[in-house]
Amino acid sequence: MDLTIRNAKLQDIGFVLSGIREIFKIENDIFVYNEKKKLVSNAIRDKHIRVVMKGGRSVGFLWFRISDLTPFGLDYGKWSRKYCWISFVYAVKSYRNQGIGSLLYDDIMRICKKRRVKQIMLDVFTVNKKSASFHKKRGFKPLLSIYRKTL
Repeated sequence: MDLTIRNAKLQDIGFVLSGIREIFKIENDIFVYNEKKKLVSNAIRDKHIRVVMKGGRSVGFLWFRISDLTPFGLDYGKWSRKYCWISFVYAVKSYRNQGIGSLLYDDIMRICKKRRVKQIMLDVFTVNKKSASFHKKRGFKPLLSIYRKTL
């Protein structure tokens, strides 16, 4: 398959937002377009989104950040080590199960090794069974469970 990976460009905002919207739909979460558009724009500026291209067409992306701040949305300041947090991984529906996700993870692992990052973390909603299965196959293990009660 003729695939290449590059940093996202501003012209990719629509593609990334549509992928995030689809992920939010699977996870039964609320998607706020204007809020996400600013975040995507900032992530593109900071080179935190990698895009897979096939024949000039965007077919997948991975949004990440490397940090040493406490993960999981907790604001405890610096953590004991640097890690890579993956916010979103997406492949266009017609390109799923064709190695796009694996290619993106191989790419982010190269980036992490280059930056001496020893740990990758992400969250997977329990309703997203395909994502959970994919990550287990790639060697990821559950670390934390978050419970909620709707009032």
